Amino acid sequence: MRQLKILVACGSGIATSSVAVYKIEHLCKEIGIDAKIVKTTIKEIPEKSAGMDLVLTTNRYQGIAECPVECVVNLLTGINAETTEKKVADILRQLAEG
Repeated sequence: MRQLKILVACGSGIATSSVAVYKIEHLCKEIGIDAKIVKTTIKEIPEKSAGMDLVLTTNRYQGIAECPVECVVNLLTGINAETTEKKVADILRQLAEG
């Protein structure tokens, strides 16, 4: 499987994205996915998503992206976190195999 490039974005690119990065790193290790994870702001998604495999956001994003975008706010709130983890894990496996 190839290394995935994941962009994690929040409003400021500092606070909630840091927590999300930690959770995504843990998930990747758990499921055996090699990933390079980069933090950014929501505003920078259009320019920074080029060359990425997946964008994960800590809030809803309706803008332009060069790859799939998934909201992972549930990983931060804990509400339906298991469902979000499973969905993201499935996406990561598909991307890594494809």
